[in-house]
Amino acid sequence: MKYGMLLTAVLLTGCASANSETDADSLVHSRSEAVDFIVEHKTTEVALKCRPRSKEVASTIDWVKECNQRAFDYLTEQESNSVEFVREVTEKPFGLAADFAARFLMPNPENFEEVSIAQSFEYRLNEI
Repeated sequence: MKYGMLLTAVLLTGCASANSETDADSLVHSRSEAVDFIVEHKTTEVALKCRPRSKEVASTIDWVKECNQRAFDYLTEQESNSVEFVREVTEKPFGLAADFAARFLMPNPENFEEVSIAQSFEYRLNEI
């Protein structure tokens, strides 16, 4: 439990957003056998969250790879629909904190329900 709180603190520190908007315009939730992937559109940001669905999935780093791929695909699709993100969208949108979370969880996957990775991207709409 102590490690879970430490991991949560590290992830929250890495995922803090400068924008404090709380009203969601839309929520997208998708699932695979491996992960739950959630996107929350707010007024000026997209908040991404992903987590493993089982301890078997949590015992490898593959769930983070799937989360990053889903996030990258979603964000690049948004860019093709006139959304401009304030910072560059990379192939690993959840960043190094996600890799740390996966490596931390691998030896003790029983705590998979307590672990999720999150990241926010500020955006503005381009005029067409």
